[in-house]
Amino acid sequence: MKNIVLSGGGTLGSVTPLLGLKENSKNNNFIWIGTRFGPEKKLIKDYEISFLSIFSGKIRRYISLRNITDIVKIFIGCCQSLYYLKRRQVDLCITAGGFVSVPVHLSAWLLGIPTWVHQQDVEPGLANRLMAKIADKVTVSLQTSKEKFDREVEWIGNFVRSEITETSKLKAIDFFNLEKKPTLLALGGGTGARTINKLIAKSISEIIDSFQLIHIAGTDREKKYLRKLEADYEGYKVYELLNKMSYAYSASDFIICRAGFATLTELSALNKKAILIPKPGHQEENAELFSNIKGVTVLTEPVDKEEFVKEIKDLSSQKVKPDYDKILPITKKETTTGIINNLLT
Repeated sequence: MKNIVLSGGGTLGSVTPLLGLKENSKNNNFIWIGTRFGPEKKLIKDYEISFLSIFSGKIRRYISLRNITDIVKIFIGCCQSLYYLKRRQVDLCITAGGFVSVPVHLSAWLLGIPTWVHQQDVEPGLANRLMAKIADKVTVSLQTSKEKFDREVEWIGNFVRSEITETSKLKAIDFFNLEKKPTLLALGGGTGARTINKLIAKSISEIIDSFQLIHIAGTDREKKYLRKLEADYEGYKVYELLNKMSYAYSASDFIICRAGFATLTELSALNKKAILIPKPGHQEENAELFSNIKGVTVLTEPVDKEEFVKEIKDLSSQKVKPDYDKILPITKKETTTGIINNLLT
C-alpha cells in the first residue's frame, strides 16, 4: 500500500473530482493537504481521509501589497509540505488545481516524489501552469485543453464520485420529504455564489407555486435571510453545505449552478438539464463549451429576475435529456489505476 497525497481547496471545485479518483484506487492510503479555512476540511473528513492544512497564498499577475504577504505564506507552506511529505513517507502527489497545491508539488519535486497535475477547466490557471512545468504527469478533462500546455498531455475526461449516480430518486425524495412536484436544485458552491443566492431570494415567490427548491447556498453572508425565506415558503429547503449531494442531484429535475468544472462533470454523469450562470472569467469559457447542448441554458451576469424566472419555466417545459458525453467523458477506473501504477514504479 502506497501513501498518496491529494491536494486542493479554498473552494470545492478542485476537491470533489479527486474524491472520485480516490474511489478508483482503493488499495492505497490517501492523505489530503488543503487550506486552513476552506470548506474542504468538513467534506474530506466524511470520506475518512486524513486531513492536513498548510499556509498558502495566491500568486497575482498584477501589483498588490498582498503579493508580499502571500509570498511569505507560500514559503511557510513549502516548509510545512516538506515536513509532512517526509514524515508521512509520501509516494505520490496528485492535484486538480488550487494555489494550496503549489507548495505541496514544489516540495514533492524537491524531494523527488512523482507528481500528477489534472487540468479541469478549458483554460489552465496560473497554479496548474506552474505545477505542470515540474510534473511527471499532466492530464486534461477536455481534448481542446491539450494545446494549452507546452508538453506531453493526456486527455482522460474528468473524475466523478460513484455515489453521484448511484442514489435512487425514491430514496432522495424521501430524504428531503418532497411532494410529487418538479424539483429544482440551486447550487451556490462551497463558498456561496451570491449572484445565484440573490436571484433565488428575489424569485422565490414566483417559482415556489410550480416547483420545489433545494438550495445549497454555501457560506454566503446572506444565509440568515435565506433561512427566513425557508420558514416563509413551504417547499423551499436551504442548506449551507450538504454532505448528501448525491441525494440532492437525484431528487432534482434540473439544476441551477455556476460553471465550475467539478459541477459540470457531475451534470455530465447525470445528464441533467441545467441553467448555467458562469462566474466572470474562466467559467465563461467552460459555459460556452456547453451552450450548444440541448437542455442547457447559459445566462451571463448581470441576470435580472424576470429573465431568470422565464428561463426556469422554459427549461422545465423542454422534454430533452442533455448529452454531455462527447464533450466531457467520465474517467475510466482502469485509466486512473494505470497512471498511478506507472508513476509509482
